[in-house]
Amino acid sequence: MNNIDRNNGLDVLKFFLCFLIICIHGPFPGKLGTFVVIFSRIAVPIFFMISGYFYENTSSVERLKRQIYKIVKLCLSSSFVYCILYLLNNDFDAVIELFRNIKVFDILLFNVNPFKDIFWYLNAILYVIIIEYLLLKIHKIELIKKYDCIFCCLLIGNLVFGVYSKNIFARTFEIFITRNFLFCGIPFFIIGKLIRRMTIKFYSIQKCIILCLLLYIVSFVECLFSKGNGDIYLSTIFLSITIFVIFLQFSFKNNKILDLFEYVGNKLSTTIYIIHPLLITFLNMIIPFENKYIRLVVPFIIFIGSILFSYVIINFKRVFYVINKIKGVIV
Repeated sequence: MNNIDRNNGLDVLKFFLCFLIICIHGPFPGKLGTFVVIFSRIAVPIFFMISGYFYENTSSVERLKRQIYKIVKLCLSSSFVYCILYLLNNDFDAVIELFRNIKVFDILLFNVNPFKDIFWYLNAILYVIIIEYLLLKIHKIELIKKYDCIFCCLLIGNLVFGVYSKNIFARTFEIFITRNFLFCGIPFFIIGKLIRRMTIKFYSIQKCIILCLLLYIVSFVECLFSKGNGDIYLSTIFLSITIFVIFLQFSFKNNKILDLFEYVGNKLSTTIYIIHPLLITFLNMIIPFENKYIRLVVPFIIFIGSILFSYVIINFKRVFYVINKIKGVIV
């Protein structure tokens, strides 16, 4: 995005969303972990909404094409890295079993990643932006806007086949049935676009906090009574929208801490998403996770480590130059 398009409040929000993603995959122990994970379910929906918000006014086909190319590279490179790691960490029989169970249909239709399931998000956002590109290419983007509210109803499918499936069908479905571009990516992406078109303002931060707290309590109640296999509850949708709009109106100047949060959210969030599973795996090998007191700090260690590694990766050339310069001075 151009700097003109950026919203520093949303970049700060992305900083916190990265931490929530880590709290899902490397959770806090016990009931605390349960409470945090329920809240953390807002992270992926809001990431889709942020993308939709910024793409609402996009009229450049070339810009979308560049973004598609960038995401394709991310999908291929991340899958390659985790494929190599899987080959190194498993015996021959396990590798053969993995490749034997790969279903091309599930990969193409449901955004399944056979090497690391969390990368469904990259595949899903790729599909969403390809659809946006094709609609813009054939000049149908304005026509489709008339039906945006209908596309948002795809979230009903997410709920019915996800967390409420046990209540409705007395059975559960595979998680990839709802964790894909159709039942998650498109509707939340469109919600972000709709928010861009509207003027939504909250005049009382206290009332916003109370609303978020009430929605979180409803999410917890839903968690107790819905036994299906899914990521989001009905209240998660409204909680995500509320928090998104709050941060959308958030602005700051000359605050070094928030400047740091903004930088991480803007420049490092994608890399954090890709590399944090590596740190979780590494910490699993060296830290006794059965100790609940150690597990209380693990999400923070993973988050800080992911930020540092992401910074080094993003600024590799600059860091390499500085190291060589220091060596030259020492010599």
